[in-house]
Amino acid sequence: MIPPRASVRISVDFLKFCVEECPNLNCIMLDGYDLREAGASLIQEIVWPMVNAIEIADYAVSKGLDPDKFFTHFQIFLSVYNNFFEDIAKFRVVRKMWATILRDRYKVENSTALKLKFGTKTAGSTLTMEEPLNNIARVAIQTLAAALGGVQSQCATSYDEAICLPTEESVKVGIKTNRIVQFETGVTDIADPLAGSYYFEWLTDSMTKAAWAELDKIMSMGGYVACIENGYFEREKANNTYKFQREVDSGEEVIVGVNRFREEEKVVIPRFHYDEESARRLKERTRRMKMERDNEKVKQALAKMREAVESGRFITPTVIEAVKVYCTLGEITQILIDKYGEYKEVPILASKLS
Repeated sequence: MIPPRASVRISVDFLKFCVEECPNLNCIMLDGYDLREAGASLIQEIVWPMVNAIEIADYAVSKGLDPDKFFTHFQIFLSVYNNFFEDIAKFRVVRKMWATILRDRYKVENSTALKLKFGTKTAGSTLTMEEPLNNIARVAIQTLAAALGGVQSQCATSYDEAICLPTEESVKVGIKTNRIVQFETGVTDIADPLAGSYYFEWLTDSMTKAAWAELDKIMSMGGYVACIENGYFEREKANNTYKFQREVDSGEEVIVGVNRFREEEKVVIPRFHYDEESARRLKERTRRMKMERDNEKVKQALAKMREAVESGRFITPTVIEAVKVYCTLGEITQILIDKYGEYKEVPILASKLS
């Protein structure tokens, strides 16, 4: 993984290409899902992708890109957890913050850019190895929350993912869960159906205030990249994870079938079995591709990309050219590592956990 400041530069390089050549591609994915799964809190899942967007956008503006054009290429990917109302409110808060930042900081007028596009996935970390069939209920509730929150796309996790790779049967259960919510409940017929509820409006306002406070805190520390470099994000994720596990161990945080309401009888479910023959065929296909590709063209494409990286020029066209002649991901990324180095995360000491 290359250092974060270099990642921002490369992201803007790709963004510039998409603005000019791929007007309908959502090329910048603001990932809150993996941050939450790694330990970020609900509010941090809202804010950290926002400050990531600010970091990218500020650099894009400095390179002459038009915010009214490039913000249409942004999309956010968030999780859906078990706290039903909080997660529905989360989507409202993100939309409000996004539109406010674009209007106030970048003077964006393009209505398409102001409408942030959402992708969501039910939270894999909420699934349990114990009593795995309970996960079907968890996923169904989370999917309903996503629909009520008005997301544009939603992936329902398979109930066996805490145990193994999903089986074909468990994947179908996830797909059918999505379809039942979409076609049988009627919740997708109404925009923002919880609007006007005293509790829901209070919750949205409270979360919005907390989110702005977190954003101001990060910006006061220098922004997204600075908080990666000083270890703030990693410390926060570690602290949150430590606190949550203590609450589970003490019983303060109830997980049905894990620390309360456990069944003595174990449920045995089908497990995914690794197909060694498929793996062998894949390895053989990769070996054959490397043998049969035009390695002279590969060398030329990589040399052209290396020259663009070293000179600081626009690199996306050279990456595309390299892919077309079957350069591997490792060969392409090695050029970036040679130029920018390999990023090492700030270590988190157990003694620093609160």
